[in-house]
Amino acid sequence: MKTFKIKNKEILEGLVNKGLEIKEISNTLNLSISCIATALKRFNLNIPNPRISKSIPISNRQYEILAGTLLGDSSLISKSNKYGAYFSCSHCEKQFDYLEWKHKELESLHCSMYDYDNIDLRYNKIYKQRKLRTLSSIELFEIKKQLYIDRIKIIPNYLLNFFSELSLAVMFMDDGTKLKNSILICTNCFTVDDLNLFNEFCYNKWNIKFNIHKNHTLYLPAIYYPKFKEIVLPHMHECMLYKLH
Repeated sequence: MKTFKIKNKEILEGLVNKGLEIKEISNTLNLSISCIATALKRFNLNIPNPRISKSIPISNRQYEILAGTLLGDSSLISKSNKYGAYFSCSHCEKQFDYLEWKHKELESLHCSMYDYDNIDLRYNKIYKQRKLRTLSSIELFEIKKQLYIDRIKIIPNYLLNFFSELSLAVMFMDDGTKLKNSILICTNCFTVDDLNLFNEFCYNKWNIKFNIHKNHTLYLPAIYYPKFKEIVLPHMHECMLYKLH
């Protein structure tokens, strides 16, 4: 079994200060949980109790970004419904710059990032992934209560109240795909009723309308593409521009 050979506590203390839990530190350093626990005790370091949630204010811009990414790839996670929730998302190596942008925008929510390997058993390949997560907070838990019903993600009016041009761009950067003459947004996890609600919102706000495919993806007819591009382009990160024509 590997042992903790670090002569000082700087590396371990840095991971603790990033808000990582003991299991995540174990994965990051490739050491057993018992080894990390022994080192924490030796260096008198304490991991904050994940069950104690803090109040961490969220700005209007951060709400807009969260509204977009939570309808995309990101999640809100809580250990128990009593103790708050934290934000989590992962991106592949090609999109690390985009994740760095998310980190900067959400920095006041106390973000941390770490790398891990994603193994694709279909092709026997290993892909580098990077995860971003925040500390648990009461405010994020309030969003989570609206976003999930019986652990299933929905599209709530609560989030649409914050949904802006920036939100649409973030949702597209998370889950959008370029087609020959238009774009597609992968919204497979949502019901048709949810997508109809979102479609009605987009039509009323921007006069654009998606077609809902059988697999619950949103296809944008080519006639609406110029307007869509006009809306999202000012908010697109440069590393994600490949998703637009």
